[in-house]
Amino acid sequence: MNLKNLFKFTQPVQTAVAPTVNNPDNIRDNETYVAYGRRMCGRVNASIHVLNPLMQRVFLHERQRQSDDERLQQSHRQRLREEIVELNRSIDSNQIEQDHAEQKKRDKEDQIVALRNELDEAKGNIGEANKMARVKMTIGLLILAILTVYLFIFYSSTFFSAFFKDFDEIGDNLLAQAMFDSKALPMALANGLGCLMFVCTAPIIFMGLGYLLHFYSVEKGNAKYLKIGVTVAITFIFDCILAYLIAKKIYDIDIMTRLGEFPPFSISMAITDINVWAVIFCGFITYMIWGFVFDLTMSAYEELKTNKKEISRIENEIKHNEEAKREIIAELTRLRTQKVEFESKKTNLENRLNQNTYIWDDNVIRTAISDFFAGWIAMMDPLGRTNNEQLECQEVYNQTINQLFNNN
Repeated sequence: MNLKNLFKFTQPVQTAVAPTVNNPDNIRDNETYVAYGRRMCGRVNASIHVLNPLMQRVFLHERQRQSDDERLQQSHRQRLREEIVELNRSIDSNQIEQDHAEQKKRDKEDQIVALRNELDEAKGNIGEANKMARVKMTIGLLILAILTVYLFIFYSSTFFSAFFKDFDEIGDNLLAQAMFDSKALPMALANGLGCLMFVCTAPIIFMGLGYLLHFYSVEKGNAKYLKIGVTVAITFIFDCILAYLIAKKIYDIDIMTRLGEFPPFSISMAITDINVWAVIFCGFITYMIWGFVFDLTMSAYEELKTNKKEISRIENEIKHNEEAKREIIAELTRLRTQKVEFESKKTNLENRLNQNTYIWDDNVIRTAISDFFAGWIAMMDPLGRTNNEQLECQEVYNQTINQLFNNN
């Protein structure tokens, strides 16, 4: 609550005109300000020129009334004392918040100093081998080698089975023969050098797609997610085509051993065929794992002698802590400004409370003038005043309010 606006302190106004029954322009006993406004408007025939002096009369009358009311003055003083107590609480609370913010600021400064020392150490170790990165890279290379052999065997077999192999012999392990055929390369060579080269280079397609995943992942911007999604989708579709061709050949061999007529192999049948999904998952899932392991291995290689990621992490932490420190400093500035305002209000209230002055409630005075003006406006229509004249009165009212309460 802003007591500067609520209460005014000054010496009693000696110019206030005491009401007398002989002066019809004065406010009568027990007369409301609304009634006084209607009466005076009719008495002066709504003359705009006397509106300002009449509102000043209400202003001085209400001040004098409050000055003469000893109980009201004691009530105002008690409210001032309560406000001073509340300000003391606010000042104490503000100081506690300031102390807490100061401690947070010191903590952030200590963290920044420690991080800068850590950054200097990390930069000083550039060129030295990172043991953890070496371990990651070694394990990654070992897994990559095993997965590469697996993918080469799988895709060379599936490509040969899907495009060149004739399943002449009927057996129980046709799917396994299609995915992991140890004779795929010799039989491809028997079909010609072109067939052998096709079968041998087919696995490189999938490894190349996995290789792309790594470089897309390190790019900046949201476009990289679209590229990764398109690459994964192409690989999945490629695997689906291989699985469909192999499952179709197995289906054609299988129906040869049965009596009756069977429909040709279709996409709808492929969706529910376990052979299709076996080929897809044995190839596609392994390809995804190969891509992830390759990405981790390349990341470990980048860290091997540069500490690049470690330096980047520390720099980001320093930046984050400096931003937090700036926010704390801004909060401290706000708290200090607020404390100065509290102390200024407290000093002002204490000084005036100790003086032999009257205390006026400006809100009540404003209400009195507003009631008077409401009564005045209510009489303008019966007196035949136009809207423009009423607007002029409103302008006088606004100017008078500003004059009375901004200068006092």
